[in-house]
Amino acid sequence: MAGDWIKMRASLMTHPKVIAIAKAMERSTLVSQKLSTGYNGALRDVVTRDVTRDVTLASLFRIWCAANEHTSDGTWYGIEIEDLDHVAGVPGFGLMMESVGWAVSDTENDSVNFPNFLEYNAPAKNGRGNNPAERQRKYREKKRQNVTESDVTRYVTRDVTRVTKSDVEKRREEKRRINKKSNRKSTVVEKPDSVSSEVWDAHLTIRKAKRQPMTPLALKQMQADAESVGLSLESALSISVKRGWASFDSSWLKPDDISKATENKSSKRRMMSKHWWTLVGGWNASLTESRLNELLKQFPKDPEDYPEEFPQFFGATNGKP
Repeated sequence: MAGDWIKMRASLMTHPKVIAIAKAMERSTLVSQKLSTGYNGALRDVVTRDVTRDVTLASLFRIWCAANEHTSDGTWYGIEIEDLDHVAGVPGFGLMMESVGWAVSDTENDSVNFPNFLEYNAPAKNGRGNNPAERQRKYREKKRQNVTESDVTRYVTRDVTRVTKSDVEKRREEKRRINKKSNRKSTVVEKPDSVSSEVWDAHLTIRKAKRQPMTPLALKQMQADAESVGLSLESALSISVKRGWASFDSSWLKPDDISKATENKSSKRRMMSKHWWTLVGGWNASLTESRLNELLKQFPKDPEDYPEEFPQFFGATNGKP
């Protein structure tokens, strides 16, 4: 409904202009006669300051409500300042408002103006335009409507939303599981021939425990780093397994570690060289291919671990030294 409310500040009761009007009312005998049972003295003789202040607030409320209803910009045409006395119900109240600057009489235009009226009010004749008071009213009305609509649809949409979210989460989980499985298959790295199954499996177990899956790039980097210090990949991975490393970095080693690994490799070659001739017994023309393959199984697949005197039974010589 138009004109059904106006803005009243919470601090208005302590405003200096309200107190000034209340003091003026206390001194008025006309106000005393109007508001009492016929007392002809000053109003302050029969009531306290709290009473005159509350009467002032009530009178202001009546006048501002009327101005909000009958003006478009805070200027009330067709009335004089004395007419405000009848609206408020208090003799001389119009002049009291004029004395504090809340009302300005314009006799030439037969009107009374209320300064800064549009700052706090939305006059009905102005169509309650887009001012702060009107925006606040529309906001509260819209908020009430939203609460009502929410109560109606809350229980209906709750179950639908729950089912929809559940289905979406299931599809996402299934997609993540498929992608994870696909990635795991696509990143399987085959064991290098130069590394024994025992060392390779132990190394992969450590990487899995530390959530560092083996990748072609990781293997390539470890092999290059091992070769840079004169170690085979088998030796580098063996060191990593013994120390619980998920990778190999030569900078983690001490100089003694590298020299010891190199000495062990040379000692192994010398031992294998001696062992080879013991097994083969020198060149034996009656040595069959099956017997040769059986003997070769006792030696590593890494060519770097072959003894220097290892006979080359394959190639152009067709098995002859």
